[in-house]
Amino acid sequence: MPYISRNRNNQIESLSNTPEHDQSEWLDVSNPEVLAFVLASKQEHHFKDSLSETDLQMSRVVEDLIELLMLKKTFLFTELPGAVQHKLGTRRQLREHMNSLSNLIDDDDIL
Repeated sequence: MPYISRNRNNQIESLSNTPEHDQSEWLDVSNPEVLAFVLASKQEHHFKDSLSETDLQMSRVVEDLIELLMLKKTFLFTELPGAVQHKLGTRRQLREHMNSLSNLIDDDDIL
């Protein structure tokens, strides 16, 4: 390992244990190009994970912002598009169910 495939710019675009097509080339795992490709892939994966995590956090921020704007009567819930109303309503119900379930178990209860 690894067999590599290159793109039109002669940069590594994929690694595999076996040659995938006629253009596969074998490089030693310690080859600087291979090491750079693996490092870049790990960094990209890390950035994607971080972005996904912040997406979840931002969705809650947006929900809280919408609640605040409605509380201040900046707009009405019914002014939102139907799909948005449905999604916000579903998430509100899920949070309420989760909160009610967590209130069933007291910290002092023995399970």
